[in-house]
Amino acid sequence: MKTYKAITAALIFAALPAVGQPATIPGTDTEGYFSRPEKYRMMDVRKASRNYAKCLKSENDGIVESALAHVAYTRLILPTADLKDLREAVEGLTNADRSPVIRYKAYLASMVFVNPGLFTRTAATNYADGDEFFAAIAFQLRHSLLGYRSE
Repeated sequence: MKTYKAITAALIFAALPAVGQPATIPGTDTEGYFSRPEKYRMMDVRKASRNYAKCLKSENDGIVESALAHVAYTRLILPTADLKDLREAVEGLTNADRSPVIRYKAYLASMVFVNPGLFTRTAATNYADGDEFFAAIAFQLRHSLLGYRSE
């Protein structure tokens, strides 16, 4: 019995330094839902485009929604990159027979493709998830295009 108590005490003391520590080191690869912009600038755009295009064709709505967010964010960070195939896939989802949520998010992403300069403030913010990102895109559209001034 004393052996078990000794082992338990040793394990507790060994684990104490890790208690309360963050899961990741702040400022490494991510600080929210998206990777830091530097990572996007260093990525292989053709390979990423192929992979995102496959995700946009997925039967899983969560994968499609996540891919839409990442594709739109990629467009914001790399506005001059050749993402023509992704733009066509996103625009196809706006009219596809999918869920209304996917059609709406695809519409918002297509607006980013049409005019990424409109969303420069949106790209400079860290987001907890894709929904928060799309809410920021929708707000920016209302604010800029419709003259909505709630601030």
